[in-house]
Amino acid sequence: KFKVPKDSVRVGMIGRVNAWKGQMDFLKAAAPLLEKQPKLYLFLVGGVFKGEEQRMVALKQFVAGLPHHERIIISDFRNDTPNLHNFFDVFVLPSTRPDPLPTVVLEAMATGRPVVGYQHGGITEMVEKNRNGLLARPNDPNLMGNEISKLINDPDQRQIMGNNSLIRQKEYFSLFSYIKNFSNVYRINLKG
Repeated sequence: KFKVPKDSVRVGMIGRVNAWKGQMDFLKAAAPLLEKQPKLYLFLVGGVFKGEEQRMVALKQFVAGLPHHERIIISDFRNDTPNLHNFFDVFVLPSTRPDPLPTVVLEAMATGRPVVGYQHGGITEMVEKNRNGLLARPNDPNLMGNEISKLINDPDQRQIMGNNSLIRQKEYFSLFSYIKNFSNVYRINLKG
């Protein structure tokens, strides 16, 4: 659907377009990388709430004014997020406020993708820094851009971190681990 080259490097985010999901931070962090990375494509996926359509218009206008904007793809809400995560090489969560439980991060981990985000909120429990992803100081797009760049430039590290994401998701955040942990709590309480 997106018609990008097979050898492209695809960095994307998924989230509702609103005041704090961080689409502008994502662009400020990643769009400058397009200059030195001719195979890089950026993806912003997510819709807006009714009555807030102006947010999407403003986002598209901003992108249209950027160099290499033809390699920045904006897609409305989609219900095939596993396909998107499998399509991305790197997943980014640029929320400018702490997101308590960003399920999109768990979805990215479940498809074996490395994650880049700001070091606040629930992502800090999901991403073990330098193991299955990279975390930057909150609300600093320049630092986030540096972290994204590290993964763009190192396909081996992307693969290692992606594998670590899958392992970490299964061990700590899967349905199996959830049931096991609940069972252990009940077992302890019944003995007590």
